[in-house]
Amino acid sequence: MSKKLLAIPLLSRETLRFIDSDILFYQKVDALYPPGDSPLAMVDDDQGYSARLIDPTRKHNLAIPSGFNSGLLRLDLAIYDLDRLEWFLGRPYLMRIPAMAEQTCYAMLTCGKGLRQFSSAQFFCKKYRPLEITTQTVTAHFIYHLKGLIGKYHPQAMESLRTSPVAELQFQAPRPLILFTIVKRRLLRRFVRLGHEP
Repeated sequence: MSKKLLAIPLLSRETLRFIDSDILFYQKVDALYPPGDSPLAMVDDDQGYSARLIDPTRKHNLAIPSGFNSGLLRLDLAIYDLDRLEWFLGRPYLMRIPAMAEQTCYAMLTCGKGLRQFSSAQFFCKKYRPLEITTQTVTAHFIYHLKGLIGKYHPQAMESLRTSPVAELQFQAPRPLILFTIVKRRLLRRFVRLGHEP
C-alpha cells in the first residue's frame, strides 16, 4: 500500500499512470491513457474497500464510486491530497481491511473530479463472474482467486495480442455507491461463502 499510494505518486511528475502486474492484454492499444487529465480507473463487480461501506458513505458523506478498481489508474497529481490521505489513514475504523486502503483512498480522491472508468465490456475485472475472454476483451485483471490462473492464460494472451487489431477504447461514467449496492454486496458475499456461484 505504501508504495502504490505514497512512494510512486510522490516520485511521479504531474500525472500518475499505473498498471498492476496481474493484468494480461488481449488486444493492442494505441494509447492506454487517452489525452486529457481526467482520472481513469477500472471497474469491477465487487466493492473492494478498506472500510465498512456504511462508514465512508453515510458517516462521512464521502463520494465513492461503485466498483472502483485501481489496477489501471491515471491520476492528475493536482488532486493528490496528502492531508486528506492522512485524515483517512488515521482512522482505524476506515482501515478494517488495510490491503484495500490504497484502492479506497484513490476512489475517494478521484470521485467528483471527472472520474471515468474503462469499459467493463472491454476490461474484464470481476470477482463474482467466471473468467470470460471474448472478442471484445482488451485486458483481463486476474483479481482475487484468479491470480493463480495467470500462467495458464498467458500464452493465449500473447497469441491474441500478436494477431489482434488495435482496439478502440471505450469508457463509462462511474456509478455512485448507494445503499442498494451495499446490500447487494453483502448478499453476494454470503452466497459465495455458501459455495455457490452467482
